[in-house]
Amino acid sequence: MVYKNPPLVEALCVIHFTEPYPWDLTLFGLFYERLKKDFPYKESYALMGVEQNMILRITLSAEDNIRLPKSYNHYLQAFFYKNMDPILSNFLHNIGFVYNKRRFKLFTFSKIIGKIIKKEGDFIDFDNNITVYFASPLIDIVSSSVKTL
Repeated sequence: MVYKNPPLVEALCVIHFTEPYPWDLTLFGLFYERLKKDFPYKESYALMGVEQNMILRITLSAEDNIRLPKSYNHYLQAFFYKNMDPILSNFLHNIGFVYNKRRFKLFTFSKIIGKIIKKEGDFIDFDNNITVYFASPLIDIVSSSVKTL
């Protein structure tokens, strides 16, 4: 069947702001979350202007040795979410970047690098200086973490 006025095939949304705002990568993800029930099909395109290999080195110093649980990974993850911009943190934690039904956070971090003084039970004691690396292919994620540290 040929329609005299064919149905809509593609829609383009353009948003203009009255003042110049820095690019916030999370806005379109949050916007799509509200629309995806009614418009489940979408196409993704490569992001333009994305800088690669953004790595942040964080060195923490304390007056005394640093004692952490042996399973400290979730404490580091919480630390990074807590130190990000709240909107970005919420987007990454609760929504993420969706690809083939999987959600990606697009950041990673190292184990703690430092001199281990002792391991006792469920704890590790580090020297008073430790280093952690935080990385993301998206500069917005790394710069958000830097601004609040």
